Amino acid sequence: MSLLNKQTNTQKNTRIAGRFLLRRIAAVLVFLLLVAGVVVTFTLFFHIKAIDVKGTLEIYTKQEIIDASGLQVNDSMFGFTSKSVENRITGTLPYVAKISIKRTLPSMVTIQVTEADNALVLPYQTRGYLFLSRTLQIIRTSEQYSGKALEIYGISPVSLSPGEILSDEDPLHIINLLDLLDQMESHNILSGATALNVSDKLNLEIIYDDRIYAVLGTSSNMERKIRMLEEMVMNQLSKSDRGKLDLSVAGKATFSPLSEEEFESFKKKVCSIL
Repeated sequence: MSLLNKQTNTQKNTRIAGRFLLRRIAAVLVFLLLVAGVVVTFTLFFHIKAIDVKGTLEIYTKQEIIDASGLQVNDSMFGFTSKSVENRITGTLPYVAKISIKRTLPSMVTIQVTEADNALVLPYQTRGYLFLSRTLQIIRTSEQYSGKALEIYGISPVSLSPGEILSDEDPLHIINLLDLLDQMESHNILSGATALNVSDKLNLEIIYDDRIYAVLGTSSNMERKIRMLEEMVMNQLSKSDRGKLDLSVAGKATFSPLSEEEFESFKKKVCSIL
């Protein structure tokens, strides 16, 4: 093949490759324009008209969840990511355990909330309930409560202001309560407790799993008493046992079965509001 023919073929192949490249570039540009058009359409024409919060809420209100989400009516339905909203809520409201975000076109955003189960509740007088963090920080007050948190009795709160640490005119009540919570948590039985009463410094009381009435006596040897409580409820008693567990004598645990009526009588005494 002559040099002239080789040059002609090379030029022809170059032109073909150039046209192919231009077509590829044009196709990509058209695709990008279509994507941009879809994004602009969704951004401009789909706006939030309603924000719904679902889930059983006791610690936080629906409005607190919405405020923490950062979402507002008339925001773009596609101007946020679900992860960013989840992070804002959990970063602001520590007693939210799980969040999921759902968009329903054209204008609804639903926030599904699961609250954490390690909060505490203090019923006080006839005015309602005081929700507390594990460190006894006041989260909020409420007139309603479904009965799923660990209930604290024997404290007369000095203040009801959210953000403050729970206090009592008798500091020993708070000291005994914190000691009880710490020991029960370290022995992995805190989540099973139903109620605590620290009003009587000589007779601290626990309702465990809504079936065991545990009498601790004084706060002395607290770690040992809670360790014995753990051993009894985890290894010695069956899930169907109901009764009184006396731990007030150091190094000794005495269990006495109770009828349902007898147990409810003890529970009513423990769960008495000051």
